[in-house]
Amino acid sequence: DGNIRGRLPSVLSADALAAHSERTSKLHQQYQNTCLRKEPHLQKATLATLERLIGFLKKRHIQVVLFTAPHYQSYAQAAASKGNDKTLAALNAWANAQNVPYYNAYRNSEITPEPTYFYDSHHVNQKGAVAFSKRLRTFLFRNSEREK
Repeated sequence: DGNIRGRLPSVLSADALAAHSERTSKLHQQYQNTCLRKEPHLQKATLATLERLIGFLKKRHIQVVLFTAPHYQSYAQAAASKGNDKTLAALNAWANAQNVPYYNAYRNSEITPEPTYFYDSHHVNQKGAVAFSKRLRTFLFRNSEREK
């Protein structure tokens, strides 16, 4: 249909975003089924690597912050029905255990329902990046002393 990266219109209609959300949600589910569920050692290895990286940065007094970027509401809803909310809750718990601030904007009610903020169903465009960055900045200021 000509809608490939680099050629997508800067603002998709809500209907186009919903259709894209459904397609990409199915792909995400396939990834989870093949990589994460069938080969759980990959997830454990990833977390172990991330833990080593966090330790390395903390030793150098570099603050670590994890975040999940916003996704268009129909994508987030479709992914939630496939268990993604459980994954995000687990990430939040893991970040807390590491004493690392975690900002979950995945379903941010000020960003996710707004189609003019998205390039496609799971990537913000420039306007969305500005909106997200403002919220992330607020989060960073509120959590700047957490690790000290």
